[in-house]
Amino acid sequence: MFIAISLIYFLVFIPINQTGAENAEMIAVFEVDEYAQYPHVLRMVRGGNSIKQTIRNFLVYGHYFYGYPFYFFSGLVLIPMRLVLGQAFFDQPQWIMLVLRQMVNVLPNMLSAAALTFVITRFRSTLQSVCVYVVMLTQTALFMNSAWWHPDALGLLFVALTFYFLIRDNHTYSKYFLAGAVTIGIAAGIKYLGLFFILTIPIYIGIGIMQKNLDWKTGLKKGVLFLTVMVLTVIVSNPLLLLPIERGEIIRTQLFQINRTAEGFLFAKQPFFTEGKPPQWFRDNFRSIAFLVLQLLVLVLSLRKKQTRLPALLIATFIIPMSMVTWNVTQQRTHYWLPVSVPLLAALGLQLYPAKQPIQRNSQILRFLLTGVIIIQSVLFVRTDIRVYQKIYQRESLSASLLFYEDIQEIVFDDLIDETQISIYRDWQVYFPEEDNVSVMMDWDLANYELIEETGPDFLILEQSNIQAFGSVDFLSTAADRNRLTPLHEFYADALENSIDHYIVVYEDSFGKVFRRCSP
Repeated sequence: MFIAISLIYFLVFIPINQTGAENAEMIAVFEVDEYAQYPHVLRMVRGGNSIKQTIRNFLVYGHYFYGYPFYFFSGLVLIPMRLVLGQAFFDQPQWIMLVLRQMVNVLPNMLSAAALTFVITRFRSTLQSVCVYVVMLTQTALFMNSAWWHPDALGLLFVALTFYFLIRDNHTYSKYFLAGAVTIGIAAGIKYLGLFFILTIPIYIGIGIMQKNLDWKTGLKKGVLFLTVMVLTVIVSNPLLLLPIERGEIIRTQLFQINRTAEGFLFAKQPFFTEGKPPQWFRDNFRSIAFLVLQLLVLVLSLRKKQTRLPALLIATFIIPMSMVTWNVTQQRTHYWLPVSVPLLAALGLQLYPAKQPIQRNSQILRFLLTGVIIIQSVLFVRTDIRVYQKIYQRESLSASLLFYEDIQEIVFDDLIDETQISIYRDWQVYFPEEDNVSVMMDWDLANYELIEETGPDFLILEQSNIQAFGSVDFLSTAADRNRLTPLHEFYADALENSIDHYIVVYEDSFGKVFRRCSP
């Protein structure tokens, strides 16, 4: 049954994971993060004039916002396709993105759910295991995470594998214990997730000492050995840390990332409740405050009973520091909470006792009610999943950016592109692929007068959403860093008033505006 469910889940994503990737510029329209990652993984598998150059290209991935394990697995799954197609490989962005999304997100999400199912149920009951597995796979946050290419699925997998190995170890502190050190190291190397086991491992060792499985001296030795293996794994899985120049660039990039996460990239942290309701990412992820409270209550109840204490303790000690840190980041996104929400959701199954075990009437009632809740939540998740699926499947035909491109091609650029060389600045999600006589640029910090004066593009193509957000008189009062973002505001405020220096508006609709440089 698990194989059948898994196969169906994997196949379901193929139609939507081929969409939105006709070329690199189209990837940016739908997932800017994928667009940022895409050229780096292509460079990794490009090869070189020698074996040394080929290996160097595969190692020096260049996008140090994420750890090397993410790019290593991404490059690895592309190698067979690269070898078969040769140079033609680079002309197949739809197939490249399909492979990356399926193998680096869909498959790890399935494996994470399977590992967590074992942690919760030990596969002792088919009903219990299927309920836990299915509710995780249908959770809208995890479902959405299977429809793109991003590090979070691999991060979640190594978190789940850590739980799995510690359950298998069961306070023996042997090979599975050290395997947990390896998975924590890899999780830390991908996106810091391994660091959130900071409470788990000391408490796990402490329990062994209290239960007389270890003495204090042996417990300390086991802890040092665990830490050593974890640190070595971080280094081995991120080998560029051994190279001084690359190590410096990695540290600089990570410090920048931490600063932006704490301070905010564009907007300061917004209130959690708006008009008395939690944000949409929370409703998709946890469904409601009441459902979250139920999950936490089940986790607490599971801590009280010997049979369920260990998995509940592992999950609780991980999600507490993870939640505290994630809660305080300025920009809340659904996938940030996956390592919290998925194990917490799985923990509902801790109160679904195996059928073969004699249980009291009250426990039978609780088991029946929780089974019903899990089934209902899966149905509610599936309803949302279907809407998400339909939206993604139709995203090319319904994209305002692609429709905007068709219009401006005909109205603004039809004659120009055939006759002369032109340069264009575009905002992130504006679709405008480069051609032989059309150069297109964008900037991750968006536009400002200094950038435009330095580059002197013939046309500016700006998103209305950016113009309205960053040009608003209220923007600086909600900005993450007023000094840093004032030039951004000044530029988009002029765009809002159609008064950008040396440019005039030649076309606009609900999606964007096109400005053309005036003749001097």
